[in-house]
Amino acid sequence: MSGLFSSSSQGVVGVDGISVQGARLPGKTTGNLFGVMGEYPQELANWTCTSQPADCSAVLAAGRAQAGQLIQFTTAGTWQPVAGVGSSNYDWTRTNKALSSEWDANPYGILPLLKGTWVADAGSNTLDWVPANGSITVASGIPAPGPGFPIDGVPTCVTMVRGNLYAADLAGRFWKRNGKYTPTQVPVADGGGKSLIHHVTGCAADTSGNFYLVDMWGVPGPPIPAGPKSTASTGSVVKLAKNGSATVLATGLNFPNGIALAADGSVYVSIGSTCPATGSPFPYCAQGGQIIRIPQS
Repeated sequence: MSGLFSSSSQGVVGVDGISVQGARLPGKTTGNLFGVMGEYPQELANWTCTSQPADCSAVLAAGRAQAGQLIQFTTAGTWQPVAGVGSSNYDWTRTNKALSSEWDANPYGILPLLKGTWVADAGSNTLDWVPANGSITVASGIPAPGPGFPIDGVPTCVTMVRGNLYAADLAGRFWKRNGKYTPTQVPVADGGGKSLIHHVTGCAADTSGNFYLVDMWGVPGPPIPAGPKSTASTGSVVKLAKNGSATVLATGLNFPNGIALAADGSVYVSIGSTCPATGSPFPYCAQGGQIIRIPQS
């Protein structure tokens, strides 16, 4: 499994990540909003519209055009493509097999800066640099974690502190790129050395150099939503202070995912991220997807 959740059978999932350009640079935010579409167009190459509804051809054409695209939103409410990251990374995995257990791509997390955008691809397991001209460079690869879930690195998010790029992955690891192809793992542990992260899906950093990591569920193994082995409501948010100490800010969260920081220090996190907005009959989705605020003293 290379993507965030075995995406190859699900089709295109829409926008995976959004971020404001320059948001990590005080006084330099441009206001331009960027997003990245999941998957890759090659996945849809053999799909047909035989025995499908009348609008199938238009929908399929849109899916092929949009899958894996890094996009920029406009003030008019439209968007424009920047680079076909998913397509490029899928082709890359066909000749670079060390990082991914299958040919795959799933651009997921982004960090748009003034000169370009960093993309974490949860399928190819790479960190890509995409400058304004749309060229794509595989800058780093996230190594496989070994036995267990997931079997690949699956980077999900990127953030930056003092010019250094950091990333986290679904295997519960936090990385500092250090300008190298293979980044350096950074421990996120309590005072006894026990790791506080297990399956990270979101990360952010404040201007003081503190990191905030979203642990989507807190036990080893896949994200089972219901039953005796359910991992629902086991998620958390962990703060890694600039001095290296780590603390848990919130626990018992139901499949948290995205994260954003406010100027007053509050942390905003999406929960119920695997649920529809209005809820569903499944108990773990009864309240639907929500955004919560975690204040800091």
